Order: sequence, then structure tokens, then C-alpha cells
Amino acid sequence: MNIREIATRAQVSTATVSRVLNGNSRVTPELRDRVTRIIEESNYVPNAIARSMNHGKTSILGLILPDITNPFFPGIARGVEDAANTLGYKVILCNTDNHSQTQESYLRILREQRVDGIILVSSSDLSKEQASRTVPDVPIVCCDRAPEAYDTPFVVTDHQMGINLGVNHLVELGHRRIGLISGPTLSSSAMRTQYFIQSLENHGLELPQDAMAVGDYGYDSGYLGMKEILHKSRVTAVFCANDLMAFGAIAAAFEEGFEVPGDISILGYDNIPFSNWCHPPLTSVSQPTYLLGLTAVEMLVEKLTKGVSGTTSCLLEPTLVVRKSTSRAMRSN
Repeated sequence: MNIREIATRAQVSTATVSRVLNGNSRVTPELRDRVTRIIEESNYVPNAIARSMNHGKTSILGLILPDITNPFFPGIARGVEDAANTLGYKVILCNTDNHSQTQESYLRILREQRVDGIILVSSSDLSKEQASRTVPDVPIVCCDRAPEAYDTPFVVTDHQMGINLGVNHLVELGHRRIGLISGPTLSSSAMRTQYFIQSLENHGLELPQDAMAVGDYGYDSGYLGMKEILHKSRVTAVFCANDLMAFGAIAAAFEEGFEVPGDISILGYDNIPFSNWCHPPLTSVSQPTYLLGLTAVEMLVEKLTKGVSGTTSCLLEPTLVVRKSTSRAMRSN
């Protein structure tokens, strides 16, 4: 069933059917009821792409996440969905599994679906060349991870502030040899590592060369990274770049015969819901995940409706949630 067939059955013009579908008030109640009844009886579904060609918009936004199984990202997704619904948009969710090629593929697919704009939590450092090749004419707002070379609006947590909150907490507890399990090889991870080193230096400390491991934001990498540090270095605290790795680090510490926090304090980053449920409950730097998603949509819709151009950025403040995985340093450094 198409618009022409509906118009024939309702004995009206195709223009009248189009007005009914678009909610135009210039249709009499009698004609509206007649057309609506036939549409419902025939289970007619409007062609969104065809309508977008006529109206220049689909009222659909794309959301690309790197790993939907990571408990950090559903908070962002919920913020995106709630803000989009409030502003009259629907959301298509794409999951890249942290593969840059999958990300590029989804960027092309969303463009082919004629989405009005895209919220991107990048699985790789998106360059200006990649963006212009895949989505040259679709507005993008990056969320959680600021683009290194791509000139686009973004909203992120103030990670320098977050790292300082964590390091200051550990130093105030008397820790002087503090290890680090960092994230994967993204510019955002490298930046957090630099912030960590800088924060230690502000306290007259340094990161021991044998007290750093590189993870992939997963539990297993935190477990293995902690094993690596404990076998090589004598530390009294370890700062993990996210909570999942911190959970793995806690398991590894107990397995190696260390008490947490009695022998070694462990601090996470993100404050995902599970942080309060693990043993011991995890001290963590809390990111405002819901607000990240909500703000990204607001920035994107502003760009779509007002034509705001140029690079704009938004830094959201983190907080420190102190639980029982950190305590005063009990043994010498």
C-alpha cells in the first residue's frame, strides 16, 4: 500500500493523505478520519527515507558506542535517549566492539540512513580525513572522548580534575609509591597518563618505572596488570583508569596474598554501579555519564536547529566517591 492507493480508496488527493501523515491542520475532521481509518486498516508504514528527502530531516540521531557490555556506557546511552525523546528525536544505537573499521562502517551506514546527526563515543582517534571521508555532511558531536585532530564539538569529563582528585586522595592517605594501570592506546588514555604523572610531580613524587601496566579497560587486563606490578614493584596503592580494571586488580591482589586496603589501596575511575557492590566497595572517581549523553544531544540539536558552527567544548566536573578500597598507607614505601 502506498500513498496513491490510500488516496484512491479514501477518494481524496495524495496531497490530502500527505497532510494527514504530517499532522497538517488544513484537513477537515471528516477527511482526516477517513484517511486515518484506511491507513490503520492497511497497516501502512511511511517511508522515512522518502519523507526525509522531502522534508530534509528524519528526526533520527545515531549513537555509536565502543562497547555496550561495559557498564560505563549505558548511562551515556540513557542520557542520549532521554534528551533525544524530549527534543523530538529517535535514536539508532550502534556498537563497534572497539574496532575502528566497524566504527567507520557504522558512520557510513548512519549517513546512508540519513540521520540528522551523530553522537560518537569513538573507539579510535578519529582524524579529520576519516570524518570527511565517511560523514562529510552529517554533524557530529563527540562524547566522553575528545577528538585529537578532528574539528568537531565535544563533551567530556574534566579528566585532569578527576585524576587530581584521585591522586590527592591517595597522597593524603600517606601513599608515596603509587602505581598505575592505564587504558589502551588512545589519545584520551595517553592524556590521562600525563595528568597522572603531572599530578604526582605536583606532590614531589614520580611514577616508578616498574609500577605501570597498560590495560584495555577490561577486567582481565586489570587482573594481569596488577599481577605484573606486584611481581615487579613495591607499591602501596594503584590507580586504575577504570572500574572494571580495578575489579580485576582487587582480585589479583587478594590472590597474591595482599589485603585490600590493608596492604595495598586500589582506586578506580568511572564509579559504575557495581563499584558499590564489589568487595571491598571501590573508591572511585565518578564521571557524570548520564549528563555526558544528555549534554551531547543538546549540543548536537543546537547545531542542527541554530546552525552553530566551529569547535565548541564542554567539560563536566567529576567527583570522588570514597569507599573501603582505600585507606592509610600501613607499610613503608
